[in-house]
Amino acid sequence: MLATTGQGATPASATMSVSSAPVSFTGTASGTGAANGEGSCTEGVSCDTFTITTTGTPADWVAADKRIEIRLPSPTPSDDYDFFIHKGNNTGTIVDRSAGLPGATELAYITPSRDGVGVYSIRVVYSTTTPSVQYQATATVVSLSPTPVAAATPDSGPKVGYEIFEAPGVFTTTVQSNGNTTEYLGRGAGEPSIGVNWKTATAASPGGVTNFQSDLQTIFATFNDGCPAGGKKATWTNRPAPTSQGVDSDPIGFTDRSTGRTFAGELTLLSPTCKISYTEDDGVTWVATSGPNGAAVDHQTIGGGPYHLIQGVRPPDAKPAPAYDQALYYCSQDLEAAYCMRSDDGGVSWQQSGTPNFTPANCGSYLHGHVKVAPTDGTVYLPNKSCDGIGSAAISQDNGATWTVSKVRTSATSSGTSAGDPAVGIDKSGRAYFAIATADSFLTVATSVDNGASWQNFADVTSALGLKNIRFPAAIGGDAGRAAVAFFGSTTPGNPSGSGFVGTWHLYIAHTFDAGVSWSVSDATPDFGMQRGCIWGGGGATICRNMLDFIGVTIDKQGRVAYKVVNAIPDARDLDEYRAVLAGL
Repeated sequence: MLATTGQGATPASATMSVSSAPVSFTGTASGTGAANGEGSCTEGVSCDTFTITTTGTPADWVAADKRIEIRLPSPTPSDDYDFFIHKGNNTGTIVDRSAGLPGATELAYITPSRDGVGVYSIRVVYSTTTPSVQYQATATVVSLSPTPVAAATPDSGPKVGYEIFEAPGVFTTTVQSNGNTTEYLGRGAGEPSIGVNWKTATAASPGGVTNFQSDLQTIFATFNDGCPAGGKKATWTNRPAPTSQGVDSDPIGFTDRSTGRTFAGELTLLSPTCKISYTEDDGVTWVATSGPNGAAVDHQTIGGGPYHLIQGVRPPDAKPAPAYDQALYYCSQDLEAAYCMRSDDGGVSWQQSGTPNFTPANCGSYLHGHVKVAPTDGTVYLPNKSCDGIGSAAISQDNGATWTVSKVRTSATSSGTSAGDPAVGIDKSGRAYFAIATADSFLTVATSVDNGASWQNFADVTSALGLKNIRFPAAIGGDAGRAAVAFFGSTTPGNPSGSGFVGTWHLYIAHTFDAGVSWSVSDATPDFGMQRGCIWGGGGATICRNMLDFIGVTIDKQGRVAYKVVNAIPDARDLDEYRAVLAGL
């Protein structure tokens, strides 16, 4: 029998089925002061507990498409309550939590279809509250599936065309500090990054040199826009960074297209946490750095752009120009929070400690996507798949010194949650495009013209495609009002993380030319797809986790989207193939 000791809420418990009416419960704790979370609270004084016993079977909750929403409005603008949902009693596994700022409405879910039926304890923590005022919370059976957003208005113009380039099937020998390694060129990236150096554009290749990080390789590709003899339109060269070594993991790349500086990073899990090299001549010469010390250990991302000027000048703690007149950011997460660190000298050195952005105080999840910087005013965006069940973005308008979490929603709709990371693209006018695979079943895109203070143009860009599963959105902005979002989609229903999933995945790319009012979506791999079988949506190691956490997208100097994907359908050589896909934007 599972029991909770101490003083509980009033009433102390309830039993709920898929058809239950809403249940209300009221706080009874006598004090306050658990500012450090559940671990610092005293039952009956600075926290109390309400238990819910869910009935039926997980299959019943699946069939009914239901889960239980726990909603706790703050009684006053200054009160700060948090709550944690445990399976079983208060020492059981935390299945969801809500830890917003003072005055926030706390929101989290019991999901029996995923976590099973039985007893759940909702432990409410009185972080900084008024003892004479008690919370009043509700538990309501709601739809498991997110509220659909409106289908995107189709763009009536012509479809965007794509050309596919395959990395050559040649072996390359790379000299490493721990011995030479032989690798198949451009075929080994579970988390590919891609960028374009606009500075090295030529008459024959006006888009610039495209680079992508493929595990321990950095591949530089030059595309000939003319009609060369023999039809060879792409030249591929591996010029690996000196800090890319076999003992490292989780590669990350970034190209600052305005300066031409390309970065290649490798997570080490030691000190430094990530080693980074940079090049300004497409890998001919590299400068090795020690990387950001003190950073967190996962989901690393590098981004950059102009500084946000404060009263017309660079921030006072930034190194003086012209050492490197762009701000660079390295962001990552651990089990406690997500952080970003800034470099003012082009990645040679970094801030000694990171500035938290997603924390227990503002978000229940720290897993984030790629950091992006607005080209207009230096606003920094870091997307997150689920802050209290809602896709969000941490936003900084003071060069990473402070962050505000913006939940991407309106009063009626939410971007929902996803197994994968969401993405942000920013066009030349500063308009942000937020893309998330809502419940992994349809792709939601929303736009913001006020640095994330509000979001508009919510649209499902996949409704006409018959897709049942979505993975890995990646977004990029072009000229004002122009953006592209690429993603994997499958028409096969079922759990795409299961080893028995047999669906085929295609690469789709959605384009807007009117700031998100309408969208044109194309299947870039209509004849053969790019992946067959399961794609894992969680951490750890499984047979389905061949693509890890993300894929890359960028834009060249001519406004063409470059997108890197993996084709895991065995061909005659039984080899994975990486494709660089170009599209007009």
